[in-house]
Amino acid sequence: RAQVLATLERHPSDIARNTLAAVRDGKVVFETLDRLSVADCRQLVEENPAQWSGVVSADECIASDDGAAATVPSRILQRVSGYQHENRIYVRADAKVRDAAATLVHETNHVANATHERYTTPREKLEEEYRAYWVALLFTDGRAPGAGYLAWLKGWIIEQYALKGVSPSELADRPAGNLDNRFPSGAVALHSH
Repeated sequence: RAQVLATLERHPSDIARNTLAAVRDGKVVFETLDRLSVADCRQLVEENPAQWSGVVSADECIASDDGAAATVPSRILQRVSGYQHENRIYVRADAKVRDAAATLVHETNHVANATHERYTTPREKLEEEYRAYWVALLFTDGRAPGAGYLAWLKGWIIEQYALKGVSPSELADRPAGNLDNRFPSGAVALHSH
């Protein structure tokens, strides 16, 4: 965690600065995936049932011996880079520091855009994931990718999240919403469960 935050601290972008401020101000709670709460572990599986069908069930997310976190199924730990629910963000514990920082940027973008309030339909999931990946790419590369890559990215998200009834051409290349992870001044931090 400390190395990820140090990477954000050294990065020259507003996205990095705003992501770091969100963590420090308690607007997001940053943890590793192996520390998922039982409720968040189950939510991860239940909000994308097609993606997890035949892989893992929500019932496999059970309390650990200490009761503080879930015993996270290894199939989740192997397949997920990051996860966000409400203001709680989880990142792979074994990720390279730079990748973990990009994942934290991606997941913070979900919090900054209140993704948990609109993550129901395939179209909403595509819009929310595309924007968060777009912002993470802007953080990583310092600029937005070209149209060809963005078309590929939209298709990849549709495939990875098993989204039915949507196509890459439905979204503009520049996504709508908060693109710099800035939280409104005076925004109140949500409490973690």
